[in-house]
Amino acid sequence: MNDKKFFIEAYFEEWDTDLKQACNLLSKPQYLREGVLLLSCYIGAFGRLRFPDITDRDAYKKILLEYSGMQEFFELIDILFFYNWPKSTLKNKKYFSKFKQPDAIFDIFNPASNATRYISKDNFIAQVKAANVCGLDEQNLRANLDLFSLAEICYQYIRCTAVHEADFPLFSKTMDNNGNVFCRLNHAIDDKKLFKATRSILQNLRDECLANKKWPGDL
Repeated sequence: MNDKKFFIEAYFEEWDTDLKQACNLLSKPQYLREGVLLLSCYIGAFGRLRFPDITDRDAYKKILLEYSGMQEFFELIDILFFYNWPKSTLKNKKYFSKFKQPDAIFDIFNPASNATRYISKDNFIAQVKAANVCGLDEQNLRANLDLFSLAEICYQYIRCTAVHEADFPLFSKTMDNNGNVFCRLNHAIDDKKLFKATRSILQNLRDECLANKKWPGDL
């Protein structure tokens, strides 16, 4: 049994080395985008290791919410994303089609009249109910609201769109005085929060594996 613990420790030491590589990329402005994408791939890998029997998307979000120590943050709803959703290509994805609400619900969160972009699910639901939207399906709203959470956005736009399609909607470009172009995240999910989440996932997963003397997929 001690031999198994030794191998588990060695396994996670390799992940420590990998995380340092990502940190090195993040420390260089010209490679920040690459560092962020690497972190997101690590999160996806941890999700699949820990939850091998569920979909990649569900595992990604589940590892973020349960192991990052940042559940409250990743459960926040991005109301700008919600407001623009009817025009988003994501609307046609199978799991987004479950969200069925009257069009009037989107007008509540017009960015022109909302100073706060990221709000809790409870706050979101309270605002919707206060607006007395005709035809509101509250049960459907509660069941599918996490589709507009930061965890979902992280998966859709960093793990999928950026990695697989080389499209970077959460990034903006800046230029220094020498004409060098750099990327930065223009969202609440920035490089610092993503690194913090990844580091915490690694540490918490390691601790759980060592405490139980089990590999991630056997927990």
